[in-house]
Amino acid sequence: MCRNILPPAMAQFGEPGAEGDASYSSYSYDMNGNYTLDGGLPLSLAAPIFMICTVIVGTLGNGGLIYILLRNRDMRNIPNLLILNLSLGDFLYLTFNVPFYIANYLSGSLNWNLDLCRFVNAVQFISQGVSVLTLTALSTDRYYAIARPLKQRQSDSTRRTLGLAAGIWLLSIVFAIPSMALATTETGGCTLSYQTPETKGYYTSLFLFLYVIPLIIISVFYSLTAIALLKGTFKLESRVRQGGNEKRVRSRTRLAIIILIAAVCFAICWFPFYLFALWFEFGFNPRLFSKPAMFCLFDMHYLLPMLGSCLNPIILFVMSSNYRRHLRDIFSCFRCNSTAAKRHFSSAKSWTMMSLRTNSYSLSPSSVTEMPTRCSTHLS
Repeated sequence: MCRNILPPAMAQFGEPGAEGDASYSSYSYDMNGNYTLDGGLPLSLAAPIFMICTVIVGTLGNGGLIYILLRNRDMRNIPNLLILNLSLGDFLYLTFNVPFYIANYLSGSLNWNLDLCRFVNAVQFISQGVSVLTLTALSTDRYYAIARPLKQRQSDSTRRTLGLAAGIWLLSIVFAIPSMALATTETGGCTLSYQTPETKGYYTSLFLFLYVIPLIIISVFYSLTAIALLKGTFKLESRVRQGGNEKRVRSRTRLAIIILIAAVCFAICWFPFYLFALWFEFGFNPRLFSKPAMFCLFDMHYLLPMLGSCLNPIILFVMSSNYRRHLRDIFSCFRCNSTAAKRHFSSAKSWTMMSLRTNSYSLSPSSVTEMPTRCSTHLS
């Protein structure tokens, strides 16, 4: 894939292996452009394996979260509805974006249609927008839930949260629309036009509005939440202290920590993407890519966002006993259904064999013909 999405300015310098076998420090590459860490798996093979594992883990994890949140009415509160929104964005990216990356990487040069290229680019930025804006909304929700719980009103909370989620998707689509106009397949791959005023402005806007500003807001609200916890301002008035309020506060604090970890993972996973995107637009030096180490780093700028899309369900299932309990219920249900099916099959088989033994000495030709119908009726 990295061969097709390199900036056009890099074409004159070729790719690793263009002039024969070579090696740099702990990296080596051959004439086929396969670059390898010494003693390790060629990165041209490691990358698609990593992507396939990411798709499997992320699809199952986010799909499991979506199923749990839609199936259980008791979990339809404000934070869980926003977590559902987060999982939908990641699921969209893993199912409609990453498979094309895998196909492009394995084929070396996927025959991109311009409309398909526009769609893939749009999905990537929609998913990113949904993720970071939802994390921002969750950080504000956790602040009010912990520091100012009395100001949270439960009336119409579901409706307001659904409206907020719809607004997040709408805003993410707005940010993704320019990528469809800037998409091009002229270089043989699927890219955005490089080093044009429009692309420079677009990447700068994305960096500010879908990375820097949301992370600043998240940092501010989590700082305020930490201050509130340290000062003890999360304590409610005495008239609402009964009913296990301390347990409720601990649960809210734990969820706030989970969201903070997810936000940190988002920042780490998307930072290389913007680092390379802005570097390509404003200060690109193609000669640096004569070293295979740069190709390894280049791969990281689109592999890490894929990893980020499958981390959220892992974090939730590891740190939340409530989500783990519902996950165990799903597996228990599958085991029960499997056991019931086996018992039904065994019972039907035993009944059939007993019927055959009982009637083997008295069956007439006509009754033999009718027997399958009676068995089918019994099994149904």
